[in-house]
Amino acid sequence: MTRHRPGAARSPFRPALVVVPFAALALAAGCGGGGGSCGNPRDVAGTFSGTLVDSNCGNGTLTITLAQNDCSLQGVWSSSFGVPACSALGSVDGSTDDTDLNVRLAATTQDSCSLKLTGVVGTGQIAGNYVPDGNCRINGGGTFSVTRTSP
Repeated sequence: MTRHRPGAARSPFRPALVVVPFAALALAAGCGGGGGSCGNPRDVAGTFSGTLVDSNCGNGTLTITLAQNDCSLQGVWSSSFGVPACSALGSVDGSTDDTDLNVRLAATTQDSCSLKLTGVVGTGQIAGNYVPDGNCRINGGGTFSVTRTSP
């Protein structure tokens, strides 16, 4: 370590050595450094209704109402099939980012069987696939396509 000699000029670059580490810490703490924020989610808040095509239950209807906080989604859902045992309702929890949607539909009407939906968000619509998740009596899955019916 070099000591400052009396009467010697101080380097004008010395203070920068102290500032640079603090700037690096600020970036690492999330100030523009990817601190967990999401990308550019599309607006999916509102009610969506449409169809389900299930490998076990056939054709049905799906209604999802979503509340959105940035990329985070919560809400409620219900499905209806010709086979009453296949119909269900419950809560929604998941996320969206850019055009991707990933949510879990937790059923309150069956034996803890939930659905994992993976979809693509378009203008006023969401479409994709789903699979059973949890303590389900049947396996399989299917496709869904819903359109916004109210904001």
